[in-house]
Amino acid sequence: MPTHILLTVICAVIVGFASGYVWRVWSTRHERLVDKYARAIVEGMPGHGWSNDPDGRFTYVSPPALRYYGLDDSFIKMNGFKRGQFHEAYANMLAQIIHPEDLQGTLDHWAKTLKSGEPATYEYRLRRWDGVYLWHRLAVHPARDDAGSITAWYGTQIDIEVEKVAELALRKREQELQRLIEALPINIWCCDLDGYVTHFSKRLQSFFGCELDDIPHSERRVSRSNPGLIHPDDAGPAEDLLKHSLETGEPLSARYRMRRADGIYRWTEQRGELLRDADGKPLQWYGVAIDIDALKREEDALRYREQELRQLIDVIPMMIWTVGDEKGNTYFNKPLLTFTGISPEDNTGTDGLDAGRAMAELVHPDDLPALVTLYNSNPGDNAVVTMRYRLRRADGVYRWVEGRYAGLRDASSGKLRQYGFLIDVEEEVQSQAALRSMQEKLGDAARAASLAELAASIAHEVNQPLTAIISNAEACHRWLTLASPNVDRAIASAEAMINNATDAAEIVSSIRSLFRRSSRARVIENVNTVIQEVTRIIGVSDIGVKVGIRTELASNIPTVMMDRVQIQQILVNLIRNGLEALDGSEGTASPIIVRSRYDETHVIVEVIDDGVGLPTEAGIGQAFFTTKDDGMGMGLVICRSIVEAHNGDLWHTKNSPQGTIFAFSLPISGTEEDGAQPSHDDAADISKFAS
Repeated sequence: MPTHILLTVICAVIVGFASGYVWRVWSTRHERLVDKYARAIVEGMPGHGWSNDPDGRFTYVSPPALRYYGLDDSFIKMNGFKRGQFHEAYANMLAQIIHPEDLQGTLDHWAKTLKSGEPATYEYRLRRWDGVYLWHRLAVHPARDDAGSITAWYGTQIDIEVEKVAELALRKREQELQRLIEALPINIWCCDLDGYVTHFSKRLQSFFGCELDDIPHSERRVSRSNPGLIHPDDAGPAEDLLKHSLETGEPLSARYRMRRADGIYRWTEQRGELLRDADGKPLQWYGVAIDIDALKREEDALRYREQELRQLIDVIPMMIWTVGDEKGNTYFNKPLLTFTGISPEDNTGTDGLDAGRAMAELVHPDDLPALVTLYNSNPGDNAVVTMRYRLRRADGVYRWVEGRYAGLRDASSGKLRQYGFLIDVEEEVQSQAALRSMQEKLGDAARAASLAELAASIAHEVNQPLTAIISNAEACHRWLTLASPNVDRAIASAEAMINNATDAAEIVSSIRSLFRRSSRARVIENVNTVIQEVTRIIGVSDIGVKVGIRTELASNIPTVMMDRVQIQQILVNLIRNGLEALDGSEGTASPIIVRSRYDETHVIVEVIDDGVGLPTEAGIGQAFFTTKDDGMGMGLVICRSIVEAHNGDLWHTKNSPQGTIFAFSLPISGTEEDGAQPSHDDAADISKFAS
């Protein structure tokens, strides 16, 4: 071989050897430099790094990690671990830093990762150097060669304590909220912007008997084509309301029937609100479905009862009204509208009926001031007010009505509302007027009849003083016509004539006063005086002489305000009734007793007999009820009317052992019950008629 060729080969070998040596030196230095930079990066990052061999043994742990856990390099050498399985020493090694509750799960997870060869992420609690466990997130990734074999495992972990605590707190609140939602007695749902349900609460799932996933997506929207969960009669209106809310974003409010799991439809109230983000962009609909079936049935029953009540109010023959404290808050029932001619539109219009205007237009002008005064007096809650007045009918005719109303205050608002009714009493008023006229005529007839019966006795009584007058006049004439006139005896006869004439005048005056028809003013009188006058007149009648009258008059009896003639009329009626009762009894009758007494407020007069007594019928004292064959049944009615006009009372009781006691009371003059004013009328005194 030539020398130059040999030299060339030798040089090439030397250069190649030198180049290889130089490359190996450079490569080693480069790897060391890269490793240095890599370690600097790993040890300086805000987390911890480490590496494992393909079997999971630690090959590197960053110094910050060792310091964080309070460990040294011996931790890396605790690799009592055989290929393919964990050794107890390895578990004990990890137990130094992993929370006991997370240890087994972490070991199992790490074993699965080594077996699968896939990247993995764990979260568990690691013990810090001071013994405090903090949450960390671990991420591990395998390194592979060109053949795909794992050459090493590299991992990092970061402290997520704050994030994890917040997450756990959020999860806890979410669980509490979920429990609250499930505990609420309402059904909750969510739907997207197209109206398709995305969530049902468990309560709603129980209601339908299925989960949301069991319902095809196309059937999750309320629509006419899918009435499966909605009553067929309600699906259309419900869809219209849903479309309106979806298009406008306005809150959803609807009532319809939903089918329960047992096939029964129940009324529900749907309420939905659109959730928007901070910029106002729509995100999702949230709503509730409240079971109102019981409430709906109660509302229907209440509405039915209200219709029945309104029908009852409009059917009963009574005019009913209500008036509030605001204009237009007035109601007239149908009979009142018909009576007054007011149209129903005026009663139910926007402004309603003005009660003040209606009162001014319908009430008679003569009765309006008193009615307004009474209405404005505001007697108070639940106080019943009664008044009679004339109300104009639809044909313009005024008719008497009796109105009663009471105020009731609303418990919540405190506003007072009046409730009242009207009754047409036109016929009653006319009948009462006719009855009063008849009573007056019957009173006159009764007095005339009494006068006829007493005429004979009065004539006999008057005849006695007249006969005495004649006798005394003849005697006086004889005494004066003597040859020697006896003046003293003539004067005595003349005085006797005067006394006889006075007696006759008193009798005549009493009769005239008793049967006067003129209206008389009430004056203060002594009841005993009136009793004595009446008993003196009746006592001389045939029946009075036959039976007899005895008086028992209280001394120092208070005076009363009375119409003397009317009280005389009462006494005449009661005494004559007693005399007739005694006259019809068998055997010897006791005389009539006329007794007077008094208490703190009233003077009481009693007429007592022991005759046959009264029957037990309840008609005693009523008009046209009589126990006499020839009676008219008006005597006691007139007497009661007179007594009540004097603010007194008239009654009767059974006498013991037999007979009847009729009594009447009159208020003592000057008491609150005495409604008359003192008046001194000369015509009221019987003695004035003697002249």
